[in-house]
Amino acid sequence: MTTTATSFNYPSAAAPVYSIAEGASLGDLSDMLSARLAHLDAILAMTHGEAGEAFRTFRSDTQDTYLWGCRQLATECRELFEQVAARASHGTK
Repeated sequence: MTTTATSFNYPSAAAPVYSIAEGASLGDLSDMLSARLAHLDAILAMTHGEAGEAFRTFRSDTQDTYLWGCRQLATECRELFEQVAARASHGTK
């Protein structure tokens, strides 16, 4: 059985590793987007306010890597949103 997948540029447009399976529904993509946004929210909560004080004591390379991970999650969310929006506009379930 051959499965067709939608190209997904996360983590890199130059060498995409992930794809969205043809059978993934709008609900599946919405659930994944919601989960990934919750992850990003929790991770970013450690970078400001009282928690941010501890974050700013990390070495600069650790902070850079942490925020790079946040950026990758945000990029993944943007791509998931584009897929959700495209399927919603076409009435795909």
